[in-house]
Amino acid sequence: MTPKRYSETIEKLGLTQVAAGHFLGISDRQSRRYIAGDREIPRDIELLLDLMVRLKLTAADVPERALPLDMLFDVMDRFKVKPRDVVPRKSRRR
Repeated sequence: MTPKRYSETIEKLGLTQVAAGHFLGISDRQSRRYIAGDREIPRDIELLLDLMVRLKLTAADVPERALPLDMLFDVMDRFKVKPRDVVPRKSRRR
């Protein structure tokens, strides 16, 4: 996920940089670093945010967990989303 796409995605979800950091269990400073391109955005965060946009979820729809990966699994389970539907085919490793 590019910094621009991260910024656009949290905006689509109605989150500010600070709110995104809180929701994802990271500092607002780390969220700003993602937007500035100073830090790579972890894959679990990318998958979670993309799935939330696709399912039209808000942060209030996702149970808070300690890790974004746990939140991703909760959303997948709740909405019966299969892993193959979360990870785009072209980005899968062989």
